[in-house]
Amino acid sequence: ENVCAQLIMRYELDYQTLPPQAGDDSGFLSQLLAEAADRARQRDDLPVVVVVDALDEAEDTGLAPSANRLYLPRTLPAGVFFILTTREEADYRLDVDNEAEIWLRDDDPANEKDVARCIEVFMETHEQAMRERIQAWDLAPDAFVTEMTRLSEGNFMYLVHVLPEIAAGRLSRETVGGISGLPRGLTGYYKHHWRDMKDADPGRFSTVQRPVLCFLAISREPVTIPQLMEWTRLDPGEVKGVVDEWREFLNEDSGSQPPVYRVYHRSFAEFLDVQENLRWYHSQIATIALSKIPGFMPGDSTP
Repeated sequence: ENVCAQLIMRYELDYQTLPPQAGDDSGFLSQLLAEAADRARQRDDLPVVVVVDALDEAEDTGLAPSANRLYLPRTLPAGVFFILTTREEADYRLDVDNEAEIWLRDDDPANEKDVARCIEVFMETHEQAMRERIQAWDLAPDAFVTEMTRLSEGNFMYLVHVLPEIAAGRLSRETVGGISGLPRGLTGYYKHHWRDMKDADPGRFSTVQRPVLCFLAISREPVTIPQLMEWTRLDPGEVKGVVDEWREFLNEDSGSQPPVYRVYHRSFAEFLDVQENLRWYHSQIATIALSKIPGFMPGDSTP
């Protein structure tokens, strides 16, 4: 439905609302793609390009066995292209007539070049703060770029988290020592942050932060604060406090009423599964659901 709405707005197609069946299959999307291609051809504005990131994270529950994820069409009109990303180990359910695969490896020289450029752009955008941090490490700017590229292991999500932490001074010579003290790789950053939050207040971490984050990690759909309160048995202030403290790891849809939250990137949920063993949290949700059945007597356990 989101892509349909964007096509209507981008190419000024003659629709005021989406039909009720717009998300039931690929029919309406295919119709809009054909109309968008015609409009783009009139404007000399081809190609029409639709980008879908992380296709492997899209829900496939309830899809017909032959349907593509997100009901993506099997064929596209002339001049229309979809660019999709997915992790290679995932079954991303895509059966199309004309497909070209491009493999992006973390250690590919072209990917490392892009990582380096990403670091350079961040340094240019946050020039004063980054100059102070780099000078404190007694590094030349190009040496900083080289070292950060190595530490990132080719992962852009690492840069999304670590570079702002450096600019803000939370990762600095005073907190980690030399630049080699920075966490290595995305999993290393998750471990570093998880340990720091735990050490800051072990009691609150165990009873408040950990359960909220672990329940968020196992939820495949965005959830509300009242839903998290039901699962964790915490009060609204405690749940909202965790959401605020871990904002960089979460997505908030404030357009929904009430607002809903989910883990920003599946890699963090996967880290929590290894770190905390999320099976217990899955069982708790099942127990809470069953407890609403009259006569069901759930047992009690702790993680």
